[in-house]
Amino acid sequence: MLTLIKNATVFAPEPLGIRQVLVAANRIVYVGQAVPELDARLNVDEVDADGARLIPGFIDPHAHVTGGGGEAGFETSVPAPVLTDYTRAGVTTVVGLLRTDDLVRTTSAMIARIKALRSEGLSAWGYTGGYSHATRQRRAQGKPTGHRRSHQPTPLMMPCSVSFTWFFCSQHPAV
Repeated sequence: MLTLIKNATVFAPEPLGIRQVLVAANRIVYVGQAVPELDARLNVDEVDADGARLIPGFIDPHAHVTGGGGEAGFETSVPAPVLTDYTRAGVTTVVGLLRTDDLVRTTSAMIARIKALRSEGLSAWGYTGGYSHATRQRRAQGKPTGHRRSHQPTPLMMPCSVSFTWFFCSQHPAV
């Protein structure tokens, strides 16, 4: 599938002005001033951006993909963000992590949520680990846990195909 985005005000991230952008198989293959000449048999989906800004997608490096809150009780928990919570903000890549309590929000639930976001087209990653893991280790070693617990998150490296990582941030021409 080919998509030609015409007349977009492109930021890459520096301002490039009005450009034409060709996307093939979820990859940007052309950015230029001229409209590329394409064979009519290619079934190109054309989008006229009409001057709207086209910017690189943002990376959210600290996201509670399974939800947050709950320190004051279950009734204070916040639900997990959905795909549009990220994409409406221009986020195309998210790095999930657990909150302070990794007993209520589990590593397996986080991995499941990351896989779900990936299946919806978001580039998603995660860090595993939580405070209770470090606390259990310190207790097993006979060390005090203290109020300030720290942990070293373990990167969760799962293979991922990068999806279309540009985002229209406005339907209004750039000024």
